[in-house]
Amino acid sequence: MSRRERERQIRNKRIKRARTLKRNMILTFMTICFVFIIGFTIDGFRSNAKDNQAVSYKYYTTITVENGDNLWAIANTYADQEHYESTEQYINEVVKMNHLQDEQIYSGDTLCIPYYSNEFKQ
Repeated sequence: MSRRERERQIRNKRIKRARTLKRNMILTFMTICFVFIIGFTIDGFRSNAKDNQAVSYKYYTTITVENGDNLWAIANTYADQEHYESTEQYINEVVKMNHLQDEQIYSGDTLCIPYYSNEFKQ
């Protein structure tokens, strides 16, 4: 075997190894990308499913205070424990929203009160 033939064989083997290495790197990169895409897609579906179950919207309505009503009774009707740590927290929000001096309300007063609903209203 001549020296040129030997050099050509060596060069061809190097080219073949380089192509094989490049192909393997590309396949590895594509596999890693595919795994990440599948993982993020599955995680996105799971997180959307959780979010859709837990979505609630905050709304405001006005009520007219009737005889015998107090803020505690109103809070028991409109406040829920998912969005307020305590009944006192809800009452404090109603007092601030309506610029009340204290928790005293009177028959005929109109109050703006918050409430939450899972239904989206426009």
